[in-house]
Amino acid sequence: MMFIQIFFLCMICLLSPFAQEGDRYAESNILKNGEISPVQEVITIDGQNLSFQGKVVLVNFFATWCPPCKAEMPQLQSLWERHSSKKDFLLVSIGREETAAKLIPFQKTMKIAFPVVSDPKREIYNAFAKNYIPRNYLLDRQGKVFYQSVGFTQQEFQQMVEALEKELEKEAPEKKKLQEKAEYKAPEWAKKVVWYQIFPERFCNGDPSNDPKVLDIKGSWPHDYTSPWEVHPWTSDWYKLQPYEQKNGKDIWFNIQRRRYGGDIQGILNKLDYLQQLGVGAIYLNPVFTAPSLHKYDGATYHHIDPNFGPDPEGDKALIAKEIPDDPKTWGWTKADQLMLKLISEVHRRGMKIIFDGVFNHMGINSWAFQDVLEKQQNSKFKDWFSITSWDDPQKGTKFEYNGWFGVRELPEIREDEKGIVAGPKKYIFECTHRWMDPDKDGNTSDGIDGWRLDVAFCVHHNFWKDWCRFVKSINHEAYTTAEIIDKIEVVQAYLKGDEFDAAMNYNFAFTCAEYFLQEPPISTAEFDQKLAELRAAFHPEMAYIMQNLYDSHDTNRVASHIFNRKIGSYRAWGEFFDKSRGSNPSYNTRKPQEEEREIQKLLVLFAMTYLGAPMVYYGDEAGMWGANDPCCRKPMVWKELQYEDESFLPDGTKLEKGDTVAFDQSLFDHYQKLIAIRNSC
Repeated sequence: MMFIQIFFLCMICLLSPFAQEGDRYAESNILKNGEISPVQEVITIDGQNLSFQGKVVLVNFFATWCPPCKAEMPQLQSLWERHSSKKDFLLVSIGREETAAKLIPFQKTMKIAFPVVSDPKREIYNAFAKNYIPRNYLLDRQGKVFYQSVGFTQQEFQQMVEALEKELEKEAPEKKKLQEKAEYKAPEWAKKVVWYQIFPERFCNGDPSNDPKVLDIKGSWPHDYTSPWEVHPWTSDWYKLQPYEQKNGKDIWFNIQRRRYGGDIQGILNKLDYLQQLGVGAIYLNPVFTAPSLHKYDGATYHHIDPNFGPDPEGDKALIAKEIPDDPKTWGWTKADQLMLKLISEVHRRGMKIIFDGVFNHMGINSWAFQDVLEKQQNSKFKDWFSITSWDDPQKGTKFEYNGWFGVRELPEIREDEKGIVAGPKKYIFECTHRWMDPDKDGNTSDGIDGWRLDVAFCVHHNFWKDWCRFVKSINHEAYTTAEIIDKIEVVQAYLKGDEFDAAMNYNFAFTCAEYFLQEPPISTAEFDQKLAELRAAFHPEMAYIMQNLYDSHDTNRVASHIFNRKIGSYRAWGEFFDKSRGSNPSYNTRKPQEEEREIQKLLVLFAMTYLGAPMVYYGDEAGMWGANDPCCRKPMVWKELQYEDESFLPDGTKLEKGDTVAFDQSLFDHYQKLIAIRNSC
């Protein structure tokens, strides 16, 4: 009876045509065309470790008992002999439910020279399909499936060979990289926009019904979820402790980190007319994915928008709980996700662009993968995702330890090897990248975001960024990628050679301008001109048009406050200046800018709007906002229609006799608007 079952199974395999979407074998497919292979390296029966990276790969699944599998072997050997000399080609044949002991004599008997891999527990096979052999998958140089088949016929095999050889004819990565450097072309739209950076939690509370609860901040510093807590009043005095805060007996810096103001996606939607009136052409959103902190750089996921940014937090959480987070086929679209898609659509309808903040160096301690590791330790399927230094083992006397980004425990670092981010999280990142750039995966990217800003890009290996940036461009060749690299020009230069990022947040522009407009004594005009020329010459000429020229951001003191604290130190001495420009520094003046300082701010804006590059406005600068470095650069946006308390308190708790008036600065807004209009008309 068993023989008859095997015979009929083999006959099905023998007669089956190529398994296109929708045919009778579709339900047996797990990996579909266009998806990234979950397997990027294998170990052969003779101990070789073979990487798929940068190669066109034919993955063949077979069994030693299967007649059509055996019939296919000579054809595979012939194919191997024709192309094995190509460095960017690999053929691996994987024995499903076969041990190495059985495959070694099989390889000799069949006289095959290509690599053979043992898969005794179907661990590799189950990542590709549910059943049926032989199976073949063709992967492109980015690891995506572009052809697959079930069974063996001469006609089908020839079709596969033609698809393979067509892919091999495409330029090899090394040659393509050289060509990209010589022929790099910046996204055309990025040359013509003024950027506007939005910190979502602090921009506008458009839907108070979705405001976070105290348990929504669990997992974020300072880890106090039991003291009295409430959504903070939007218009309150920044350094004044509210009654609920006074009850915990902690200082202002502890309490500021617990504050949530309720900014959300609906708030951004409500203010698109304002942004259009200002004249900006592109929006950069600080992180929007699920995370407990106010800044969202501690992502719990990359595939869902934070539920508290959408209209139905509890419903979204229930939907997310039903998913298998590492299986994209189980992912749904939450109400927050859907509202984000609406925002993207509305931005595009206005002729504007929008990019997300990608935080791929680390996740948060609430991330589903890290929580699984925390619970199951070495038994977790995600144990290789993070940089674990020791496991919880009472017998050995060791505790669970891991590397956090710059030692921050709330930000466990994603593990890397010499190739960059390792296979598991890399696949997840690629899936999430595709999800937000082409939500319905129909090849039409008009419903997706227009690019990415990459957080702490300097902390991730170049090899990962090269792969990822190629993948981004394969989805949308006009996508824009910009990196956060706060360092010397030569360090930034290494990431902007045409095969990684399109641009960077141009902090060196900010440093140079500060040395000329703010520093006392300033550098000479000749030196200013020379430094700007060196900065322009450091990168491809196309990149000069799209570098994000900024003066401030969520990681600096606001430009207005920088102006009257310009003697505090050198902006270019980043680490030292970062600390000196905090509100906790008694020498830093947190007062409101005066008229003289506003005039200097207007001069800075004039220069940025008339200089080569893409100017970037940090939310609220145009409205007259001021503030010290993080966290004081992240105050709630000042809106014309709201009445704000005066800023009467200093960081040390001292109350001034006369506070600073907080109100929308129409004159400053008009100045920004006029200069942006002039720039847009050119």
